[in-house]
Amino acid sequence: YDAIRLKNGNTMISDGSACSVREVNSKGEEVWKISKKDFPELKLNWLTGIKELPNGNILICNWLGHGEHGTGIPLFEITKEKKIVWYFTDNFSTKSITNVALSN
Repeated sequence: YDAIRLKNGNTMISDGSACSVREVNSKGEEVWKISKKDFPELKLNWLTGIKELPNGNILICNWLGHGEHGTGIPLFEITKEKKIVWYFTDNFSTKSITNVALSN
């Protein structure tokens, strides 16, 4: 669904319905990954937009379409150590989030 170049030169990829986000190096080797099984409490459905934050953490959008509205966490921040920093829970105002933009 989405791919971004990280500050370290690797590429991070969110792959939609496969419900994972992975980082690959310049040789295409996977060096980091999260998936649905890592965070069952978030009820991940379709991982879409991703953004690298200045501190190296990652913002991840969890699209809740196809009848999944209101069933999971639509947006969360995670560390490279796979720790959840915070998550956005307002499924009423947002319905579903596919991407997020950052501003200074």
